Amino acid sequence: MFHSYLITVPGLDEQCSTTIKHLEKVGVTALSWFSRFVGINGETAGLSCTNHHDLPDGSKYTPTPKHVSLCLNHWFLWQAIAMPNRFDQTGFSLIMEDDVRFVERWHEKFHNALRDAPDDWDILFLGSCYARHHGAVHVKGDVWKTEKPNCTHAYLVRHRALSTLINRCQRIYTNIDWSLVEQAIPHLKAYAILPRIAHQHTMENLPE
Repeated sequence: MFHSYLITVPGLDEQCSTTIKHLEKVGVTALSWFSRFVGINGETAGLSCTNHHDLPDGSKYTPTPKHVSLCLNHWFLWQAIAMPNRFDQTGFSLIMEDDVRFVERWHEKFHNALRDAPDDWDILFLGSCYARHHGAVHVKGDVWKTEKPNCTHAYLVRHRALSTLINRCQRIYTNIDWSLVEQAIPHLKAYAILPRIAHQHTMENLPE
């Protein structure tokens, strides 16, 4: 078994409760040691950001309080998982956001992907979007090598890769997706399961 974590924030209790019931129904909580990780609500905390993201079209994007807190909450969770001597560095954990939804038969596809992924994988996206649009390369089965896997609602991370995530993603200037794509993924062996086996509630139709 492995550990799985659901990132949520105060004020989203109903959404979190609904998602936990879904995870219980589809078997995620039975397959893993499951924990809820309560982070910071960016709007309640009044978070803001002075950094910005220079977009390809020449415009600038400044992260909203929600996106600032999401970057922080992923980073805080990486730190918690990486506590000294807590886990075997060859192991992995599943990180989810509180709007995650798993597809039917995800369990079978999950295990097939773990079997088909190269032994040296660092991060494996169970859910992603626009990965195919950015030159994903087929590896085996449903596993694809990816350089720009948008969306962070469900991904596996090898414990040995946590230090890279922690060290590379300290600067907050964009959403968590592009923080990973631009700051961490170039230094990790990243893969995605396509078709995805997890999506975001109400955002099921995002391109893969």
